[in-house]
Amino acid sequence: MAASEAEIHRAEAELRELLSHTYGLSAQDLTRVDAAAPLFGDALGLDSLDSMALVVALEERFGVTLQNDATTRKAFNTIGSLSKYLAALRSGRPPS
Repeated sequence: MAASEAEIHRAEAELRELLSHTYGLSAQDLTRVDAAAPLFGDALGLDSLDSMALVVALEERFGVTLQNDATTRKAFNTIGSLSKYLAALRSGRPPS
């Protein structure tokens, strides 16, 4: 079973806060970024070098260990996909 909508919403709010704090992005600008927008590239201005810092920050904030596998890499496509992935990990459900 996937994470609940409430768990996903909570994870997305925390992810947006973490992105704001870690990368100095304004919270107001982040609320304008659609959950389906690419996490890396023009929407947030993040690049591949930012990914390592993001992994460390996510592991610390969410209390999870992120694996270097295809499922995790796919989760990093958008804010929405990463929120769903993190909510599933945190709730003990295997991410899909």
